Amino acid sequence: MTTPEDTTDVCIVGAGIAGLTTALTLVRRGARVMVLDDGPFGDGETGRTTAHLASAVDARFYKLERSLGPRAAQLVAESHSAAIDAIEHNVRELDIDCEFKRVAGYLYAPPGSARSRRADRELDRELRAATRAGLIVERVEEPPLPFEVGPALRFANQAQFHPMKYLRGLADAVIALGGTIHEGIHVRAIEPGTPLEIVTVDERGERRIRAQVAVDATNATITSPVKLTTRVGAYRTYVLAFDVLAGHIPQALYWDTGDPYHYLRLAPGEP
Repeated sequence: MTTPEDTTDVCIVGAGIAGLTTALTLVRRGARVMVLDDGPFGDGETGRTTAHLASAVDARFYKLERSLGPRAAQLVAESHSAAIDAIEHNVRELDIDCEFKRVAGYLYAPPGSARSRRADRELDRELRAATRAGLIVERVEEPPLPFEVGPALRFANQAQFHPMKYLRGLADAVIALGGTIHEGIHVRAIEPGTPLEIVTVDERGERRIRAQVAVDATNATITSPVKLTTRVGAYRTYVLAFDVLAGHIPQALYWDTGDPYHYLRLAPGEP
């Protein structure tokens, strides 16, 4: 564990994909950037993701149109597509070996409801709304899975990668450009002022770091825990890994419309 300096331009709390992407963007622009995390970098949500890089979102575009309007649905599609593009750009520019690959994504009704009118209506509504939002999507008879599920939507230009290998590449780039990353340092609070004061705690006790700007990239926010935490739901997802014969399932992202829903992708196995 290294000791952070007392002052910096930008202090980022959280060394996951959000925090390190922000750090890389800012050090490229010449800012002095410090990243703090109370565990090893990537030890939170980033290290536990199933790594579906998708512009086809869980919320469904027809529901976004209904609740927030067509323009909001377009912005969601554009932002998710831009995020995938940004990851691909970083992979190429920084030569990060992280198994990044562009693939198609298939949204399908789960077995048992695949031929129902309700499933058909949902897919048709999502097809129209996702197209209006600007995504390249088409309806197909079925996804290329080895079990019967029925019709599906095929979304182009999705992607997958190894998140921790990608994160290591980001961390190396941030440090090479003059940024610092400090692990094992807990941020207790970000206190307002000019400059801001970031209150930290580690095995040596409490100290304060002054910064012009602070970024809360902790997923579960530390800056407005009551306002945000009381509005979000807690969900748990279970991940199972199986060996699959090479070529048995085409490489793509797959999601069903169930509740709770199932999703799968292929990843390189150990030799």
